[in-house]
Amino acid sequence: MTFNYNDNYGVIDNFLNDSEINYLVDHFKTWDTTPIGEGTCYGVDHKHPDNDWYLENFFNKYIKKVTNKDNLHTVFAMFADFEDSFQIHTDIKPLPEYGEGIKHYASFMIPVSIDNDPTQCEKNCTLFFGNVEHTIENHDYSHRDWQDLVPHSRHKFHLHECERIIQWKRGSLIWWNSHFYHSGADPKAIGIRTKQMFVIHTYVK
Repeated sequence: MTFNYNDNYGVIDNFLNDSEINYLVDHFKTWDTTPIGEGTCYGVDHKHPDNDWYLENFFNKYIKKVTNKDNLHTVFAMFADFEDSFQIHTDIKPLPEYGEGIKHYASFMIPVSIDNDPTQCEKNCTLFFGNVEHTIENHDYSHRDWQDLVPHSRHKFHLHECERIIQWKRGSLIWWNSHFYHSGADPKAIGIRTKQMFVIHTYVK
């Protein structure tokens, strides 16, 4: 499968090989960490002192190349080591520091491992929600609703507005329109402790 922004989401298998993943992980982990509620991230943006390395060795080489968009730029990218999942959300946020005339574009995620074991990636998944915006506005998706909306079985497509579940594979590229509602699975429900991945948020100008 190839990248097609109009499809809203998709996956490209075997996007990075083990050697490429290990090289990138090792370099990202030389950076200072940014603790967040879900776990730890090693992040980079246009102000990061190692941004030139990131652009040359990761973003331009892989992400920009697969989209074939010369006007694609990074909002934020990270290697993440998370213990929990973000609830149902889009990746849209104010970006005043990036100037006028910019538009959120797509987000990208590359699975690396589960519980730091590369062979366990397929235990996890990413969920995409179709017609969920009207419901999001009227409910606080936390606690019980959150557990209900994020199934622990890949077969429960019928739950609420869950449109598709993409199973993780190490080195695959899972991508989505940044405006599209999505979430991770509940780690406790699927029996995992931690998940490791690359995440890249982008805009066009």
